[in-house]
Amino acid sequence: MRAKYELNEDRRSLIREAYAKLDSDGDGIVTLADVSRVYNASAHPMVKAKQWSEEQAFLDFMARFKGGSYEPGRTQACLSLRLDEFETYYEGVGADLDDEYFEAMMIQV
Repeated sequence: MRAKYELNEDRRSLIREAYAKLDSDGDGIVTLADVSRVYNASAHPMVKAKQWSEEQAFLDFMARFKGGSYEPGRTQACLSLRLDEFETYYEGVGADLDDEYFEAMMIQV
C-alpha cells in the first residue's frame, strides 16, 4: 500500500505560486489569454500535425486541469480555471508523491 500525502501549506504555497505565473494579468482567474502568454501551443503535437489550432491546444491545456481533455464543441467549461480547480488537480497528482518530489515537480512546472 502506497503512502498518501496531504495538500499541506507548503504544497499549497507552491501551487499558488505556479497559478500566479499562469494568471499573467493577475485578475485571479486563468483564462485562455493568460495561457497564451505563457504556453507555446505551436509545439503541441496536434498543432504540429495541423489537426488542431493553437486555441484548441490551449483549450486542451485548460481541460487537463479539470480532469478531462479537449472535445470540439464542448469548450465552455475550459475557458477559465480557478485556483481551487488548480489545487484540486495538484492534490490528485501529488497524492502519491513525497514533499521533496512534489516540490521538485512544481519547480519544473
